[in-house]
Amino acid sequence: MAYDNIPQTIGILRDVFEFISIGNLPIQMEWTIDDISEVLAVTDVKKILLQYFYEGKGKDPIFHFYETFLTEYDPQTRARRGVYYTAEPVVSHIVRSLNFILKEHFYKFDGFADKSVTVLDPAAGTLTFLAEAAKIAIEEFVSKYGEGARESFIKEQILQNFYAFELMMAPYAIGHLKMSFLLEELGYKLKEDERFKFY
Repeated sequence: MAYDNIPQTIGILRDVFEFISIGNLPIQMEWTIDDISEVLAVTDVKKILLQYFYEGKGKDPIFHFYETFLTEYDPQTRARRGVYYTAEPVVSHIVRSLNFILKEHFYKFDGFADKSVTVLDPAAGTLTFLAEAAKIAIEEFVSKYGEGARESFIKEQILQNFYAFELMMAPYAIGHLKMSFLLEELGYKLKEDERFKFY
């Protein structure tokens, strides 16, 4: 069952999935959930994401899905919570600028990869900024110290010193998925008892 693949450490996602999959849903929702389940059961999500990347539509298909969903589903919440897409080049520029500032003005010569650096995003949305910061930290670490310790660096720096908070459930769930995909893409698969510190 898909429920078993959700890490124990993300209890709220497990509860939501359990409610949807084995809870007592209203009759009018059952057929919709069944149809979605049938489509997803035969969908190669990794292949879709890879095609998305290679066709040049951007690096973050998850966020595009979420923004479109919220625009259609609940535009008032989107406006009230300030849920707006920040273009990838803008995110990259901001995060790279912060990495530079850490090095040049705070003497953290490894930038986000410095073990003494703690990162917090108090309104993380789908983790767009922290995902970029994690990528930069890993690139920085690997370029200076090599591939050999990549896995331990991710475990000891990214999973221990990067934090995020989000009020809305949908971006919270999507953010966990995004970070899980990203870490796997970067060579690290979360263990059963591990999670990104996103609350």
